[in-house]
Amino acid sequence: MKKSTASLIAAVSSCLLAGVEAKEGDSAVKVVEKDGLVTVTWPISAEQAGSAVFNMDEAKPLIDSLGVAANGQPAKVIAGNLNPVTLLTVGNRNLDDPAGWVAFSDKTSTRARETFLVKLGKRSMHVTTDGNRTTVGVAEASAGSFRGEIRFTFYQNSGLMQAETVLSTEEDGRAIIYDTGLTSSRPDWKSVVWNDTDGNLQRVPLDAAAPAENLAVAGRTIVAEGGNGSLAVFPAPHRYFFPEDEAFNLKFVWHGKNYSGLAGDSGLGIRLDPDGDKRWVPWFNAPPQTKQQLGAFYFLTSGDGKQALDEVAKYTRKDHYQPLPGYQTFTSHYHVEHTLEFLRKQKEQKTDGVPKDLEVPGMVKTFKARGINIVHLAEFHVGDTPNLKDDRRLPLLKALHSECDRLSDDNLLMLPGEEPNVHLGGHWISLFPKPVYWVLNRSSEQPFVEEVEGYGKVYHVGSSADVLKLMETENGLMWTAHARIKASIGFPDLYKKSDFYKSYHFLGAAWKAMPADLSRPTLGWRVLDLLDDMSNWGFRKQVIGEADLFRMETSFETYAHLNINYVKLDKLPKFKDGWQPLLDSLRGGKFFTTTGEILIPEFKVGGKASGEVIANADAPQALEANLEWTFPMAFANVVSGNGKQTFYQRIDLSDSESFGKEKINLPLDLKGRTWVRFEAWDIAGNGAFTQPVWIGPKTATDFAIENQGLPIPKDQLAAGYTDVIPPAAKEPSVWRWTIAEPARDWAQPAFDDKAWHEGKSAFGTAKTPGTDGILNTTWNTKGLWIRREVTLPQELGSKLRLLVHHDNVAEVYIDGILAWRAVDIETRDYAVFNIYPEAAARLKPGAKITLAARGHNGVGGQVLDVGLVNLK
Repeated sequence: MKKSTASLIAAVSSCLLAGVEAKEGDSAVKVVEKDGLVTVTWPISAEQAGSAVFNMDEAKPLIDSLGVAANGQPAKVIAGNLNPVTLLTVGNRNLDDPAGWVAFSDKTSTRARETFLVKLGKRSMHVTTDGNRTTVGVAEASAGSFRGEIRFTFYQNSGLMQAETVLSTEEDGRAIIYDTGLTSSRPDWKSVVWNDTDGNLQRVPLDAAAPAENLAVAGRTIVAEGGNGSLAVFPAPHRYFFPEDEAFNLKFVWHGKNYSGLAGDSGLGIRLDPDGDKRWVPWFNAPPQTKQQLGAFYFLTSGDGKQALDEVAKYTRKDHYQPLPGYQTFTSHYHVEHTLEFLRKQKEQKTDGVPKDLEVPGMVKTFKARGINIVHLAEFHVGDTPNLKDDRRLPLLKALHSECDRLSDDNLLMLPGEEPNVHLGGHWISLFPKPVYWVLNRSSEQPFVEEVEGYGKVYHVGSSADVLKLMETENGLMWTAHARIKASIGFPDLYKKSDFYKSYHFLGAAWKAMPADLSRPTLGWRVLDLLDDMSNWGFRKQVIGEADLFRMETSFETYAHLNINYVKLDKLPKFKDGWQPLLDSLRGGKFFTTTGEILIPEFKVGGKASGEVIANADAPQALEANLEWTFPMAFANVVSGNGKQTFYQRIDLSDSESFGKEKINLPLDLKGRTWVRFEAWDIAGNGAFTQPVWIGPKTATDFAIENQGLPIPKDQLAAGYTDVIPPAAKEPSVWRWTIAEPARDWAQPAFDDKAWHEGKSAFGTAKTPGTDGILNTTWNTKGLWIRREVTLPQELGSKLRLLVHHDNVAEVYIDGILAWRAVDIETRDYAVFNIYPEAAARLKPGAKITLAARGHNGVGGQVLDVGLVNLK
């Protein structure tokens, strides 16, 4: 990377071009339009350049040619006369479900759906340069109610390019999937090449008349091999795959003529199975006005198909987690149900030994192929497990412990674990530092612990207090599984005041990329937001990555659905010795989590690593982070909080290239903050994040701040108040607004809201309580964001309060500082609320402020309006 650390945090610059060559110095990518052809050239190595030629004649294929040039020579065409082809399948999200957009347990494919071939519209060129990558928009695009454009992004010093059909809709409640690729009426490549699920190279001659077929492959990649080189097509390794319970390989690539009966010509590309694993099939969220990026990557090389496959495989390190000195790779939450299968096959084969075909189970082969060192199972997630009595449960646990011991070796540690899902609320995971026998249904007559012949110490739990006592006794850990989604909707929030949550033995929660939304540049925001919320709650919790998958076999597409935790451990524990060091590192926050492509082997703030404490941050603190990556990086965030609000400082990494390393040094002003963490994201949505570094003394949290979300009692308002910023009931005001979730800095004064709509307050739907005569702009979706600039009067008063009408959840910001957050209620009329002191400090006579608010409605009607009053 060429940027200094100081320039990394500068805003991204861009230039727009129309029929001219990009300015020197903007990027090594050059764009020239001449005679109706747009030619893009860029260095892919010291000796070679890539070439992409687009045709602006709408009667001809959009891509005239893709090729590679050597030593300044004319480009040799690898493939020509191509059209990008995208099939968009549109279904419906069940927004009547309380989960709404936070959907997993949704069977989208079972409801009405329609598949559209994306149509190319008017062709014109516009070019945006961002660091050392350049994006070229070439044509309008449409599919059903969705509208947008087709664009291509080129990355210097790499054969990598990204093709995207970017579409949005005004319709609410849409869920989507897409297939994409390239077709040609005159395909000029010679062969189609891929690796089968056993890793064996497959090559078939091109048959332009052969009907399309779907293939199960390794590495998610298919290659068109020509006489001058090869063109690989592949998806973002994680972002392209919506979350599922099973990691089946559902034939994610295709090649041949008239794919899906809509693509027409012969081609090749990537695809998703609309029926998924036939369990829960949530697809991707596509909220109204969001720009859904339906993308694929192309890779150009002058080599053959095998070389193309090998080059693409480097971007995921061959689907293998890279070893790091001082770390062990740890993964959790697998419902393989190996123990039950083991016992069933023992019975079928009439043996007391290891059943045939289970000597080395497929899961063990798979974990080793991925480079995983420690696996934490979640067995017995079937049947009537919580109600099993000692005589049935204890033998199951004994078999589980025995099998974990047998399957562990010098490179792999298999750990017993469960997702018990009783006594606490929602779903949760247990982890002990050694084999523990416990039964989940203690009766009032049973002792908490007793000695049982053949098993030793056996615990019985029948309440959250019992569970906590067990964890304290055996030094175990527990955490919320799939927090705020699936069967843990509302958790851990609903038990954050409980004794067990406050305990040292409650780790926190687990992270997985769900739900999915292709308009977002990151994955797993659901639990990253929770990590920040928990940090602001004050109990110093952690978040680990979880797989939450069922069966694991070597032929499955496991890498796409996995993440990994790099845990600081000097060596891999032995099963017979116990694994307390693992629990110590997890509880100490001594790990980072990644999708695999980005590594953060070193991270410190003020000389303190994640999980450690900065005694005092009144003076500036230095952030030090070592990054390693495969795909070009996009950005990093320094995330911090003050116990009320979360803050984000974006670091622009658009000058990065493929396969790089960088040490970031950045001064931070953390005065008043109580924690800070770091996260980094690449162009494919792959990411990595650390645990927080804590700041200052640990304080007891009483959640008193939540009471400030309640209205001021009416008896305290008997003297009345005067309007400073009148509500819509008296004087409607003009706001900028959007129902598409904006960037995290949306409330900041410098945020660019030009793309937002403009409308008068109040916002909402008729028949919502207390809205008669005040509504001027319809808001009938789940979320709404509004903002406006206001100049305060010179005569301001000293008892300023917010006047808000909302239903159900709302937040108000003043100059980007959180001023008030609602309790989840509906006001049914305007109510007066106190303002947090940090935001109130911005309210000065004659000051120009940015007033911003967010509303979120779970069920029923909507309303949002914000004013400012002064108490008499």
